[in-house]
Amino acid sequence: MRFNDAGSLVLPVFAGIVAATIIVPLPWQLLDLLIAANISLSLVLLLLVSTARAAEVTVFPTAILLATLFRTALNVASTRLVLSQGYAGQVIQRFGEFVAAGNPILGLVMFVIITVVQFVVVTRGAERVAEVAARFTLDAMPGKQMSVDADLNAGLITEEEAKKRRQEIRREADFYGAMDGASRFTRGDAVAGLVIVGVNLLGGFAVGVLQQQLSPAEAFTRYALLTIGDGLASQIPALLTAAATGVAVTRAAEEDDLGRSMVAQIAGQPRAVLGTGLLICCLGLAPGMAHLPLLGVGALLVAAGLAARRRTPETPRVPELQAPAFEDIYRTMVPDKLVVELGAAAAALANPDSPDGLPARIGGLRRHLARQMGVVLPPVRLRESAELKATGYAILLRGVEVARGEVLPGHLLAVAAGETGEIPGVPARDPAFGLPALWIEEARRHEAEVAGWTVVDLASVIITHLTEVVRRHADELLDREEVQRMLEAVRREHPALVDDLIPGTLSVAEVQEVLRGLVREGVPLTDLPGILDALGRAARTTKDCKALTAAVRRALARLITKSAGLDRGAPVLVLDPAVEQRLVEDALRTPGALDPNLAEKLVCALADRINAVTASSRQMPVVVCAGEIRETLRALVEKISPRVAVLAYHEVAVDVKPTAVVRLQDA
Repeated sequence: MRFNDAGSLVLPVFAGIVAATIIVPLPWQLLDLLIAANISLSLVLLLLVSTARAAEVTVFPTAILLATLFRTALNVASTRLVLSQGYAGQVIQRFGEFVAAGNPILGLVMFVIITVVQFVVVTRGAERVAEVAARFTLDAMPGKQMSVDADLNAGLITEEEAKKRRQEIRREADFYGAMDGASRFTRGDAVAGLVIVGVNLLGGFAVGVLQQQLSPAEAFTRYALLTIGDGLASQIPALLTAAATGVAVTRAAEEDDLGRSMVAQIAGQPRAVLGTGLLICCLGLAPGMAHLPLLGVGALLVAAGLAARRRTPETPRVPELQAPAFEDIYRTMVPDKLVVELGAAAAALANPDSPDGLPARIGGLRRHLARQMGVVLPPVRLRESAELKATGYAILLRGVEVARGEVLPGHLLAVAAGETGEIPGVPARDPAFGLPALWIEEARRHEAEVAGWTVVDLASVIITHLTEVVRRHADELLDREEVQRMLEAVRREHPALVDDLIPGTLSVAEVQEVLRGLVREGVPLTDLPGILDALGRAARTTKDCKALTAAVRRALARLITKSAGLDRGAPVLVLDPAVEQRLVEDALRTPGALDPNLAEKLVCALADRINAVTASSRQMPVVVCAGEIRETLRALVEKISPRVAVLAYHEVAVDVKPTAVVRLQDA
């Protein structure tokens, strides 16, 4: 049988031993073995929590319960032998004679001292520490789990590592919660020990006088020694178990062996050891004191302090307030890229244990944006803010607020995506797109969906808003470090492509500028090798970032056409040929300049057409124009609707035929 298979039999065998010990009269030889095993078990528990990290020994609370049951069974068996035979084995006999020196009064005093120390000092202290540790551990659990989710969202750890860390957090909380209950076992054990000693003493005295015809003095002497031996044989293991409980709950943060940690930390403070030794020596020199022992101990402490001081020479310390102050100043100069601040009521959405909470949704958002935009979402920091309304939230980009909204706990947001029926609710606006909406009760979800409303939960409201913010500011999130990571990822598969381009032809900063220009207009970076290949070919003739961006856009015509929705029937808006020719001539004559009167007319005409086409087709139109004026027209359209794509004719894939073309003639 393998060791693991044999280990599964421990509990059934142990239960059988406990039951047999209570029910079946045991011979004193077997009782001696079981008492020795009880003492050994208590020592094992004490040494176990001293050498291992307490939270890793998750079976320790259960072991305390089993040890308490075992001692109770042994008390029953020993009481039976004491009262029936007047002899309970060599262990109990020797405890009574050796520890108590044959003096019943001395034995009772020692027993009371051990019991009081266990009950009042060790057990009560361990119980209180276990209660506080359990409370603080449970209170800190959500924060620790949010930290794990933040690291996972930041890409600092893998899913497997996050799962392992969550299990460790839950295991630690379960351990201290169980220890809070296990400490009650040791307290009850101490009380039971006092009761059992009293019963044994009175019962033994009655048996000796009434049944064995002993004199009262003889009966008291015989049974008092047996009772004391029985009590000490039970209370000494109980004291060791209580001490093990105290050690387990008071060394929560220790990773190393307890003895090694204590020696290292005390030796690391030689002044304390040296000062104590000098004080003891002074006390030993006082008249009337025991000179030899005090001076001997003081000399040993002084020698130990000097030896520790030589091993750890003191170094001058910088005032403690200076370093943290500088660190705090520098920390404020490097704000988090992306932060979602939550009001007191909205903070409940940041529960890391909920599969529908914000931490889980942000992980899904990261994967979605990477597939759709080719941009990796930076770490999103979730934090509660007292400056916001309880139901409010704000999205910060590099420390600056760029968007805010509000969620109503206990409600759902019904968004009017088209013609809808009337339902009761609180009027609102969709924070992501500004559409009319209502806050409705959760029970009315089906009614709203039947009436044509699009219903979303609170976490989806924030995630949708965050998604739009990221799309709108994706170019600002694409910093130098992120571009370098993207290039390294491509280098692993296409080393020649990256090495030929960087740094010989273009710098990382120039590549970053081109990628930002693409992302700014919603061009996905999903085909990064194709983008770098187009950059390499275009960089042979020019280093101008705008020209490089235009060359890449031409190479990505099929991808741009798809991302703009032209392959799905998006309506196309084109300029009147005469207007377009005038704009082209102006652009060739004075690049970047545009007649103010013409610009104002164009903005008005574009706004009317875009709104009309969007309302009639329920799709966002795509503006297509000559390549020479694309950037100029893009600047005008962006003021009206940033989500409208502006493409040059050569950026439309040749195999895509627009289904609806609207001509702009009013300008």
